[in-house]
Amino acid sequence: MPTRSKRSSSRRSHAKKRRGSKAGSKKVESKKIKAQEVPSPRPGSEPGGFDLMSHVLVPQHEIVSQEEREELIRKFGPLRLFPKILVTDPVVRQLGAKPGDVVKIIRPGEKVPAYRVVVKGG
Repeated sequence: MPTRSKRSSSRRSHAKKRRGSKAGSKKVESKKIKAQEVPSPRPGSEPGGFDLMSHVLVPQHEIVSQEEREELIRKFGPLRLFPKILVTDPVVRQLGAKPGDVVKIIRPGEKVPAYRVVVKGG
């Protein structure tokens, strides 16, 4: 009967040790989390009570007036050519914009504002 080399048997014992160490690991106990107060929602905020417009990563959005809208149409063409934003967008919902409204987006560091037409997506 052939004898096993020491090298192969040492590998097997090492593998057994690794498997055994995982089986004997300690259980982690869960900690109880204290309930936190939920802030009351601000008027015009999302249903969850979070005010999107106050977040640092959300640029300033506003609905343009009828006069500014007509000037944009004269300057850039019909509204069907403008970029679109869905009425279901969280910022649009918070603004209360309706389909057909034009939203002006003012990003910090940019000289020219962006305009989007609110559409009923689906």
